[in-house]
Amino acid sequence: MKRNYQHGILIGAALVGMMGGSFAALASESDIKQVMSERHESFEHMGEVFEELSREVKQKSPDMVRIQQDVSRIDVWAKDQVNWFPIGSGPESGIKTDAKAEIWEQPAEFRALQDEFIVEAGVLKTVAFNGPGDDLAAQTEKVGEVCSQCHETYRKQFSLFSIFGF
Repeated sequence: MKRNYQHGILIGAALVGMMGGSFAALASESDIKQVMSERHESFEHMGEVFEELSREVKQKSPDMVRIQQDVSRIDVWAKDQVNWFPIGSGPESGIKTDAKAEIWEQPAEFRALQDEFIVEAGVLKTVAFNGPGDDLAAQTEKVGEVCSQCHETYRKQFSLFSIFGF
């Protein structure tokens, strides 16, 4: 009886181990989906806030409170975005993404642009808290240029045909 009991424990442990491995793989895939979803949502929000900021900066009497709120949010996202691209969260995941494989193939170059974005967003925040002026508009444009550089290299470009999967 003791032998059957030990044998049952070994079989049970093996089954749990096999199932645990499957659950770990599912959790990992689930984690990747979560990261990719959060990354997409964060970039969508950042884009909306940046558009709002760009419009507000061009006003004759810009709302500096709104601008300061916007640049503070952009500054936080700039610092956070270095964590939004873990290995396995690219096209190889099989999940729809606008991120190109070059992000993971050229990590140093990609990180250099991320770091530049962090710096320029920080400068933008400083300028915005110093008040309205030409520096604010120029720095907003500079941040936009860094975003564009990254998008040109590391984000899929869209065309009319991309809607149809070409």
